[in-house]
Amino acid sequence: MKRTVTILLLAVLALAAVFSQSIVETINTPLDDSNPVLASGTSFVYKGNTIQLGPKAIYLDGTISDADVAKYDYVFNDFLDAMQHVTEGTEDDPMKIYIAPNVYWLHDPDQAETDDPYGLSLRCPWMQWIGLTEDPYNVVIAANFGHNEGFMGSNWTMFRIMGDGFTLKNLTIGNYCNVDLVYPLDPSKNHAKRTDNITQAQTIHYKYNESGKGENFDKAYAENVNFISRLNLGPIAIQSGMRALYYKCHFESTDDALNSYGVYVDCDFEFYGTKPFGGANGAALLNCTFHSVLYNLVANPYQFMTKGAGVMTIVDGKFLDDYTIPVTLSWMENPSGTFRSYYSNVTRNGQPEDLVIDRPWTSVDITDTEFLKAFKLVDANGNVVYNVWNLMRGDDDWDPMNLREKVEAIGDYGNIPTVMSAKISKSAIESGEETAEITYTVQRFANKEYTGDFAVEYKISDEDAKYVKLIPSADGKSCTVEGTNTEEEPANVIITVKALTGQEVAVALSVSPTILPAPAVVSAPVVTIADGKAKVAYELDLGFRADYSDVTWYRADDAQGKGAIQVAVTRTNEPLCEYVLTEGDIGKYIIASVEPKHVRSRNGEAVSAVSAAAVAEADVIKTNKFSTDFTSFPNAAQTIIAPGYWTVDGFRPLDAQDESKFKNWGEQGVNCWSYAYGTLSSGATGYYGIYPSARGARMLYTPVGDTFGAMDVRVKAAPCKDAGQGFGSTYQYLDIMIKYDTTSQTGYGLRIVRSSGDSCDFVLMQYESGESKEISGRQTSSAYITECSIHVWFEGGKLNATVETNNAQAAVVAAAKPNYVEKVSLSADVQDNGFGGFGFQHTGTLGANTTVFYGLDIEWN
Repeated sequence: MKRTVTILLLAVLALAAVFSQSIVETINTPLDDSNPVLASGTSFVYKGNTIQLGPKAIYLDGTISDADVAKYDYVFNDFLDAMQHVTEGTEDDPMKIYIAPNVYWLHDPDQAETDDPYGLSLRCPWMQWIGLTEDPYNVVIAANFGHNEGFMGSNWTMFRIMGDGFTLKNLTIGNYCNVDLVYPLDPSKNHAKRTDNITQAQTIHYKYNESGKGENFDKAYAENVNFISRLNLGPIAIQSGMRALYYKCHFESTDDALNSYGVYVDCDFEFYGTKPFGGANGAALLNCTFHSVLYNLVANPYQFMTKGAGVMTIVDGKFLDDYTIPVTLSWMENPSGTFRSYYSNVTRNGQPEDLVIDRPWTSVDITDTEFLKAFKLVDANGNVVYNVWNLMRGDDDWDPMNLREKVEAIGDYGNIPTVMSAKISKSAIESGEETAEITYTVQRFANKEYTGDFAVEYKISDEDAKYVKLIPSADGKSCTVEGTNTEEEPANVIITVKALTGQEVAVALSVSPTILPAPAVVSAPVVTIADGKAKVAYELDLGFRADYSDVTWYRADDAQGKGAIQVAVTRTNEPLCEYVLTEGDIGKYIIASVEPKHVRSRNGEAVSAVSAAAVAEADVIKTNKFSTDFTSFPNAAQTIIAPGYWTVDGFRPLDAQDESKFKNWGEQGVNCWSYAYGTLSSGATGYYGIYPSARGARMLYTPVGDTFGAMDVRVKAAPCKDAGQGFGSTYQYLDIMIKYDTTSQTGYGLRIVRSSGDSCDFVLMQYESGESKEISGRQTSSAYITECSIHVWFEGGKLNATVETNNAQAAVVAAAKPNYVEKVSLSADVQDNGFGGFGFQHTGTLGANTTVFYGLDIEWN
């Protein structure tokens, strides 16, 4: 009987709830009939709960009319309008914005451009945006500006939020600059992406940094939230020492996109780029799923996690893909010997996986260590508890997922350090003369102080043990390193600091044998000229050791060295004892400067020799060709523009004056070019040549002669970017000039300009007194990747260019993007101008965005 009464009572209460909703005079039209929100002017009902509105509880619903919005103080139909009415909250009494299903734009989605780098800058501590839905795709906050796509200048960002305690739940934050917005609840709200250009289109900065001021904010939390963009996603981008937690969130991105200081729990990712994290700065990914959806696999069959070094932890990670060719997972592309990151129970398509490539030192398996308990616990019933309490508690016991009680029921696991680092006092020591000191620090997550017990071991491989002796201090807090290298050459060693609980870090040290004095000069250098070359001969007291001397060649106006300019340098351990003369040397004196050196010495004091006479015309073997791999090419600044000279400087073309696109320009008199020793970055790794090391790097050659006809230039290039985009941002370009007058800046050329995240545009150019214009149609291709062969030539009144790569990526991208061409082929009718100059002009940003040039061939008629 009691059971029957109880059931009847529950039924009556349910009917009463339905009836109470039905008699509410609603002012909205629910878009989701299966999970409706019913709103009056003073409250709303969702899932049987009635929420009263007020100064710290406002309601946003795009279906409400302007007339009804005007009647009520806490009801809004426009996102930006609602944000103007927030009140600063507290941790106990937060500011809540309840958001009904709809699409809310930060701007007119068809707006052509904006001058503001943020869609909204808002200071409001302890603010919560709560979507009234179970499906985050139903509540969409949208924008579609990006870097140089509607906003000229820095990377455009949807939000700059200022104030601790920012919380997001049950919604989508989407920058649809290069992603189509699809809204199933109301397809009329679908909106096509602004551009196919995969440009920087960011979502949320959680900081304030303007005019020299700086603030960083803490305790960001996202639950059941989609973060959608591509390049530089930036989902609540925080700074070191701050805390951000993502629970059951979804991320779509290419590179440099994710918060490298965050904790991700039960999240899923779509990786459209090879390096989704810009750096590994302690991020923890717990029970996450990673969908790798790359299409440029033939060129770069790897899925990396991060571009930069640091530490990352993946526990119970599941990688998924449907690739039909071998694709390797790894932490980063070119890890150093000191790179370490942690993992436990990582699978790929259901099978166990290590993220190592062929570098096993990079991955530390913490499965059977005490350190795993910093991230993952198992309770008495065998249930997994991810130890978010340990990671997020900081110094104020923040517990956004309410896990403290569960953790403490398992044991004392709320004070486990996760941040370990080590440093060494010197990067290089000389055996028998110097020592180095290793120290380490250990902290809790987010760089919080740790005061508990901690013990480590200092280790070195058996192979490297002959080069150093390790002497730990009595308390183990430091370790002295003595060099014991008795061999001829320096040895690079890695010393590991390993905690007994499982953490591990490492330091690198170059250990040389005892440095000996530079070899004495037995016979002074003598320069001779014969067979089209200048040669230098000298004798050193080398004993049994090889000659490693640096020989530098100069061209000077007289025998005393007036106006001396470098023309060739030594870059290997083999002295450059010959220099091939060119027509530019005629009438000049040739100087060879020798800095004596062998394998165990530093460079000695330079000794020089000069040719007995100026170079005569008969001394030079004339040729209509020039060829170099840049091994001996001098990259020091050289600003003279004159026949027979290379001009190596920085320059700002007239079409690169816009500060919003082209910043931080190199000056003419500074060193703007450097030599790459095979370890520059990404796509250029393993290539030796010259590369721009200051913005605006320019290189010109002015030939000797009055009039030139046909001309042919071939360039070998290794771009650091490995997806075909070539440069750091849209509109950055490389010009290769041909038939060019270096003084008047008049002639022709090929321009390679970034047009998207996976391509460049290629177009022929004409220059007239520094002004430039396009003289052919543009072709879009991913061909500007290593190894890239560029051919530009003028013959018979036509300027021609082809660009191709031996990398198969171009064909793959062309198949995915029908407007792309696999091989660039351009032609234009032009007038012969009689010029014969050549040049490079690079306007792009530097570092991982630059290009190594490792081959150049020029031929004149």
